[in-house]
Amino acid sequence: MRFHLLAYGVVGLLLCPNLRMGAQDIDSIVTTADARKPATIADEIRDPAERSAFSDLMKRTEPQKLLPLSRSFLERYPQSAFLSTVADKAARASFDLGDYKGGMEYARFSLSLLPENPLLLVAVADVQALLMQNEPALSSARDALDYLDRFDRPATISKGDWPAIKRRQQASAWFAIGRALVNEALAEQQGSTRGSLLRQAASSLARAQALNPQDMEIVYLRGIDSFYSGDLSRAASEFAA
Repeated sequence: MRFHLLAYGVVGLLLCPNLRMGAQDIDSIVTTADARKPATIADEIRDPAERSAFSDLMKRTEPQKLLPLSRSFLERYPQSAFLSTVADKAARASFDLGDYKGGMEYARFSLSLLPENPLLLVAVADVQALLMQNEPALSSARDALDYLDRFDRPATISKGDWPAIKRRQQASAWFAIGRALVNEALAEQQGSTRGSLLRQAASSLARAQALNPQDMEIVYLRGIDSFYSGDLSRAASEFAA
């Protein structure tokens, strides 16, 4: 799933105290040949129609096609053992299409069935931070980080792929925490509370960048944090990067 950052000029940044960023990129999960394939998972479904529907939607990556297939599956097979997986797909497709409200409904349903899903929680935290739902974003991201530390890789992700995927997901979770804290800071008047929130955000974003140094959206948000913290030299360096 890919979210795209809104482009802001430096002049716009300096003139806009309530700057809001678009959502951060969240990498699609790409597996290798030794991972558990969708066809293997589908073999566990006894009903041929349900198995065919599940196999079809698991092959899809385009959100325009994936969302209606997921919605149809949820309506036709309400007793399926794979509702959490399908609702997860529907949530991500909705997010990709910009339907954050609908995506959050699917995500909540999926998480009600499988709360310990860190990959979905990362996506949810990112959207919540985008929508300025700061406290829920902080909670979702922290839960995701906890689960990423405590649990082994999902069955659909190979052992070789997992370390890199895990680092990117952890980086995205720390990014969501940093954005939520920046949001909260900019809602405060100048003072000790704003300064404390900006320092906490800087720490979270530093952790995100250490995990995923190639992600320029992290650098950009660090620039915003530095600017409002009054460190203009650092902000200029980060915006230049």
